[in-house]
Amino acid sequence: MPNFIIIILMPLMLIACSPHPGTGTWLADSENKTFSKIIVHYDGKAEIFEIKNGSAEWHCFWAGINKTDINLMCTPASNPDDEQSFSFSISDSNMTNSVKQPTKSTQAKLYKNTVLTGTFNLQERK
Repeated sequence: MPNFIIIILMPLMLIACSPHPGTGTWLADSENKTFSKIIVHYDGKAEIFEIKNGSAEWHCFWAGINKTDINLMCTPASNPDDEQSFSFSISDSNMTNSVKQPTKSTQAKLYKNTVLTGTFNLQERK
C-alpha cells in the first residue's frame, strides 16, 4: 500500500518543481527607453539592466504571484537601502498549451507602481 501512495504522489511532486514561466532572459522591445533586459533566475533572484550603461542597475528578489505574474523587490546598485517594487506580467496567449511554458514569441510587461515601464520578449532558451 505505501508504494501505491508514493506512485500516486510522484507526479504531483514533479509538477510542483516546474519553473515559473517568468524565469529566463527577457530582452526589451525597440520602444523601451529605460531598460534593456531583465534576467529572472530560477533561485528567486533577478537583475534589471538599464539602457544607459548596460549593467545590472537593479538587484531583485522575486516571488510568483500566480502562473503569469511575479513580484520583484529591487534595490538600485547605487543605493541598496532604497527598496522598490516592480511587477512582471507574462502574456500567456503565446505559451505552449500543454505545459504553459513561454515560447520565443511570449511577451512580458514590467510595471513600477502600476505604471508600465517596458515590454520584453523572451530570449530563446538554449
